[in-house]
Amino acid sequence: MLKDTLKPRSIDDHYDASLVSFIKSQTKMPHMIFHGMPGTGKTEMAHLIGEFIHGKNSLDFIEYNSSMDRGIDLIRGEIREIANANTFESKYKIILLDEAEGLTSEAQTSLRRIMETGKATFILTTNNLSKIIPAIQNRCHIFEFKGPSKEFLMKRTQFLSSVIPDLFEKSIDNSKASYREIFQAYEVLCAGGSLIEDSSKLLEMSAKDFIDFSWSKDPEMVIQKLHREILEFPSKNKAGALIELAEIDYRCSQQTRKVLQLQTGFLKIKKTLVDKKE
Repeated sequence: MLKDTLKPRSIDDHYDASLVSFIKSQTKMPHMIFHGMPGTGKTEMAHLIGEFIHGKNSLDFIEYNSSMDRGIDLIRGEIREIANANTFESKYKIILLDEAEGLTSEAQTSLRRIMETGKATFILTTNNLSKIIPAIQNRCHIFEFKGPSKEFLMKRTQFLSSVIPDLFEKSIDNSKASYREIFQAYEVLCAGGSLIEDSSKLLEMSAKDFIDFSWSKDPEMVIQKLHREILEFPSKNKAGALIELAEIDYRCSQQTRKVLQLQTGFLKIKKTLVDKKE
């Protein structure tokens, strides 16, 4: 499968050679923050680092999803205890806090002290670096995940007879450097469907057409296309429309019903633009 081919099997398969070189140069891994768009491989790389340091299925690699476990009780309780406890099989533990922007400010403040005094190395992943408090950022090496380049991806698949090059290249162009979006786009094209880029302009759609359209599309891709169309739209109130789009993006990040946020936000954006159209 395409996904299995593109998925890195070790840190050596990762698209960022400078990050791989940094990891291999460390005698003890420092605290790190991985930030970037969804689907660019942040969590996957954290797991690969755990395997590189400790091997597969090690008890010294512990993962938490911070969007689900958000509060200070988790940090002061379980995580502090784990960070200060002796290791099982190695010199130090690695604790992954996935989607760390979900931690409350109180929890992050408590985490700062644990990072200073505990025995564990922390890896935090986030889609939004600004939601991580400066005190934690200052204690971490920060890496931006921009996603794999087109050249990198094409090279990984050039000898696979099962991959249709034209469709795969089109999927990459539509993906905005997200592995997740590449897989989704490629599956759509192989099934004979069309991508969002192939569709008519979203801002020209009626409310009913957009609602029908949005049920079957990836919200991240819809938001990206709306952003580009707003910038090109002949209106004096592009700034207002971009503020509305930012609200949609925020609400979609809060584990809400994303398609409904898109649909209601689309109506507000159209009203904002049309009311002040040049």
